[in-house]
Amino acid sequence: MTEQKYYDALTQQEVTEDFIKAQYEELTSKGDYFHDTYENFKNNNFKKIDTEAISWEQQPKTVTLTNELCSTLQCYILMTTKHREGELKAWEELAQETDENGAPKFKNAASNAQFWRDMEPQLQQILEVLD
Repeated sequence: MTEQKYYDALTQQEVTEDFIKAQYEELTSKGDYFHDTYENFKNNNFKKIDTEAISWEQQPKTVTLTNELCSTLQCYILMTTKHREGELKAWEELAQETDENGAPKFKNAASNAQFWRDMEPQLQQILEVLD
């Protein structure tokens, strides 16, 4: 079996620690060729296992920007600050409105306001990274 075919066969299995250990024992008993294949497989799949333990939102992502694009993004975030503040204020006001029964008139207004509240620290974090 070629290294690629063996690697492809490994990657189609559900990756668990027990599976990886079993593959390690089998591969390392067959010499360097299969040991190298296993090491490639392990390196690729341990990363998957590690990142699956972290929620999608918290997984790191690398983005490469030119200096010009970086400046443009910083400028855009800063220039839209007042717009975001206005959106938050508007949704907070709409969240206070009730119908004749006392129920919220705009049922999504509170969650929309929370969206704008949550957005600000995230954008500040992006600005810090861009600096």
